[in-house]
Amino acid sequence: MNKKRDVLKEFYEEHYAKIELTRHMKKRVELTEEAIRKYARKKESILEIGCGTGENLYNYVSWFGFNKAYCVEIATAAEDKIKEKGINPLILDVNTDKIPLANSSIDVIIFEEVIEHLYNSDLVMSEIKRLLRSEDGILILSTPNLSSWINRLVLLLGYQPFSHDVSFLGGFGRIKYKTQTNGHIKSFTLRAMINYLSFFNFKILEINGVEGDGISGFLAKVDSLFSKFPSLASHMFIVAKN
Repeated sequence: MNKKRDVLKEFYEEHYAKIELTRHMKKRVELTEEAIRKYARKKESILEIGCGTGENLYNYVSWFGFNKAYCVEIATAAEDKIKEKGINPLILDVNTDKIPLANSSIDVIIFEEVIEHLYNSDLVMSEIKRLLRSEDGILILSTPNLSSWINRLVLLLGYQPFSHDVSFLGGFGRIKYKTQTNGHIKSFTLRAMINYLSFFNFKILEINGVEGDGISGFLAKVDSLFSKFPSLASHMFIVAKN
């Protein structure tokens, strides 16, 4: 178990303490901003699980005036940069560690593009439920869609879906990006995610589709079209209420 945790931590130190403002990221930032403005009744405290070095979280704090901002990260390499932005870093592994904050203390939790990296998402979902304010706390979640149009197509051809890795060492079985790994070890269809959130007694407020990265030319136009249909989009974006 310790060896496994070391491998995971090493991977995220290398890959996920960094943040890149891609087309996909820009759309998520836009949707997150809209969700906070539309659904957050209180804007006193905010937590992002997996914030990298905190660039996006810093923007939300600045735009909406949150008094308390926390970031959960596994990558210790990001800690100093998070602190520089006035955000409280909590360096821990949500697969195994509870988040050291009080019950019902957070108004908004951002949990984007993280759940697919976790082998024990049940623990962190329980923690999110515990931390959000009763009745009016909101969860903003996004993740790749296992049943996206492009995954369905490559599966039909016998290739590994882009949203699910089989190794930290390479993209084995893919039709493209064979040397790339994203560290995705858990995949959800939209139906599975809706059922999962329901199990934890979240009420879904909004569902959107988001286009993916690494798609160009004609396929990018197709992906943009399918992003209008969340069950077929490359990524799902969900806003839920506690």
